[in-house]
Amino acid sequence: MTTVVAPSRLIEARHRSLADRMDEWTAWLSERVDRNWRPSEWQHELMLFRGDPANPLTAVRKCTVTACPTITVGRTFCSDCSRDFERLGKPDLAAFQASHQPDRNRIYGFAAICWAANGHCGRDSSTHGLCAAHYSRWKTISGRNPELEIAFWAKSQKPYAALEPCGVGGCLYQRTMINELCPDHRRQWRNHFKATGTVDGKTVRKAWARTIAPYLQAPDFSLAPLSDLARLELLYVLQRGSLRGKKLEPAPIRFAVRHLADLPSIALAGESFRLPKAGETNHSGNRGALLREIQNQLRFALEEFQGIKPTDHLVWDLTAVGVVRRDSNPKKNRRNPGTMDFGKIEVVWLRDLLMQWATDTHPVSRDIWFHYRVCVLASQTLALRPGGGRDPSMLKFTDMAAVIKSIEAMTKADGTALKSKSKAIYATKFFDFLEWGRNHDLLDDLSQKFGRHRDHNISYRDEENEEQIGKSIPESVIRQLDAHVDQLGDGMPYGPMATEDVKAMAKTFYFLLRDTGRRPYEIGSLFLDCLEKDGEDWQLIWDNHKAGRYRRRLPITQTTVDIVLTWKKRRLGMNVPEGSGEYLFPARTAESEYDHPISVDIWQFIRTWADAIPVLDSELPGPDGAPAPFERKRVFPYAFRHSYCQRHADADVPQDVLQSLMDHVSPTTTSGYYKVSLKRKREAIKAVRAHVTDRLGNPTPMTSNLAYEQRSVAVAWGNCIEPNNVKAGGAACPIRHQCAGCPSYRPDPSYLPAIEDHIRALKADREAARDAGVAQFVVNNFNDQIEAYQGVRENQKRRLEAMTPQERQEVEEAAAVLRKVRAGSKARTVTLGLPALGPPKETAE
Repeated sequence: MTTVVAPSRLIEARHRSLADRMDEWTAWLSERVDRNWRPSEWQHELMLFRGDPANPLTAVRKCTVTACPTITVGRTFCSDCSRDFERLGKPDLAAFQASHQPDRNRIYGFAAICWAANGHCGRDSSTHGLCAAHYSRWKTISGRNPELEIAFWAKSQKPYAALEPCGVGGCLYQRTMINELCPDHRRQWRNHFKATGTVDGKTVRKAWARTIAPYLQAPDFSLAPLSDLARLELLYVLQRGSLRGKKLEPAPIRFAVRHLADLPSIALAGESFRLPKAGETNHSGNRGALLREIQNQLRFALEEFQGIKPTDHLVWDLTAVGVVRRDSNPKKNRRNPGTMDFGKIEVVWLRDLLMQWATDTHPVSRDIWFHYRVCVLASQTLALRPGGGRDPSMLKFTDMAAVIKSIEAMTKADGTALKSKSKAIYATKFFDFLEWGRNHDLLDDLSQKFGRHRDHNISYRDEENEEQIGKSIPESVIRQLDAHVDQLGDGMPYGPMATEDVKAMAKTFYFLLRDTGRRPYEIGSLFLDCLEKDGEDWQLIWDNHKAGRYRRRLPITQTTVDIVLTWKKRRLGMNVPEGSGEYLFPARTAESEYDHPISVDIWQFIRTWADAIPVLDSELPGPDGAPAPFERKRVFPYAFRHSYCQRHADADVPQDVLQSLMDHVSPTTTSGYYKVSLKRKREAIKAVRAHVTDRLGNPTPMTSNLAYEQRSVAVAWGNCIEPNNVKAGGAACPIRHQCAGCPSYRPDPSYLPAIEDHIRALKADREAARDAGVAQFVVNNFNDQIEAYQGVRENQKRRLEAMTPQERQEVEEAAAVLRKVRAGSKARTVTLGLPALGPPKETAE
């Protein structure tokens, strides 16, 4: 077996004392810190960050009051405008946002200017709206002339020129006449030198000013209070987070700076680096999380500085090795993907392979965890087998069977059953993973018996009752829901939206779910221009977010159009949060993570409404003969997508049209949204089995549904009764599926479209063969097959034409049902719940 490059042992970090390597560590960090990081926000020379609300990676926003320039964090208003809103008795929100004029003197970044000399004085105001110089003069003058009015006196004064900025980098206020500091920083300096006994001097003050942060508001932070090395260390961590797409939140960073201000080096702090205890500070969760991230990222940086890679350990920090989350909800993508302990995979070759795969393929969080879980399970299973799975060349067929059996027994973390589809995904991931190892020459010694085999299939057993029509809500229940639609939205607030508007929006949600079959998120994210007229018909323009296909068109009825237009007219008359202007449905508040409703918002409306309806009857009778109650939990937004598909399937909409309406790539996917009931399948077979013929068109009817099922095996364009082929499940045709020349071939009218498709395919293949210059006997074979299948087609058409109109309609309807069943079946068989026929199980290992 080729040696796997990825290390499988925990390499001990041989830390030399870093006390004599501080210059090297500082230089290493300096090379990796970007001085031009976020140029619109970060001022490297001042070590000052002022958040820009236009940057989506910064968690700040502008106050929603139009005249207020204040930047805030996670609020509708800044603190001053919020107090004004409360003081005014919470007036109309939109009117307040549009007309309120905040007190400019209280707005940070807009220092009040002295109003002497009719406001032409260039200095900051200090007391009574006057600068310190004008106020000092006023005190002297007013002492001599008590009756002199300050306003009259101030107008007649000479203006003073503005003073230079405060000596603290980034401070927006002017220095005093006494020294190079503004009044606020001058007070801080006075307290500092009194407390420490420092001698007051210009040189000492300048050195002190370089370690002091300016006055900081919500979107700001400063690294000035940290030591020179600690600044580099923290900046390195923050920039690494930005590269991962992590949103920057200034408040926890300000806390971290205060917490770490006394450390000469954060990375080398050791026990001096103390994490805050729960409840020690407000929002200690966010602040503690940032401190832990700083600690971890610097530990990884130190190891990298010493030549140790994050992947050299058995326990990986997935953030350190570059694993990222990819979720439709951006909030989840900001979470740490966690740590992964490869030591739990005791089978060494399997562990090494997984570490190499993760190193080479750079998987996202979801994929690496999928592979890790199945590898841990496979390792635990193989450890109990003879040999413990240690030698890959000795693994057998039964070892893989044991692994698949363990996958079939998998449960969720809470112990509940895992769906068969999820188990099948785990099995497929494991097979593909081993195949990747073989293709990359990493598993040269792995036994070929330990691989994918057709017997290693996980059957789908989640829906055992074939009479239950999928997950759809029956039409009789939908009619009952329609009768109670006026109750939708009752007692459910939606941000500041008026009650009647909430109810109208909830109704529109329901009607669109019911009538269009779109996913809840696709309904919530509709744009205002979601309607398009095509001649006399209307189409809904929507985005298939799941498949990444946008601006899709769906034909809709005039009734649905009227519902959308009625809501749109109402919506245009409403005040909606900033950012929601282009959407048909607005977000709950301006602070919402999305600018439109998401699935959970619609789910809450539908579920709350369904639970509140007094009586909801099912189609089944109860013990007393009256209708049994319908399970309320089956009424949820996504169920209406199944109902939409089932409704069209019951109306015999062709499979390809139904697939297009659902916007699916595969017909198999569409077939999973509806069910043809067992009763309909039996009736269809009963109508068709009497018209089965041989290849020459001679009648060979099946005597019963059971005979049709047991004696035939489905091929692409008919049934086959050849015993060996039947026994092999259709995989042992002695003449390579040239059915039209075989006496065991049994077509019936339900296969006519498939036969015609096959004739077209044969003609295309014949032309391709001619172009390739093949021998004439190959072309002749194509000619003979085409002629034979054309004969089968004509025989079936003649039999249909000879029937009475009523009989022909019955057969055509039955054929449509059977074709719909086959379209959703990989095996193309029409199962009646009978035991599967196939080859005996292999016993070879």
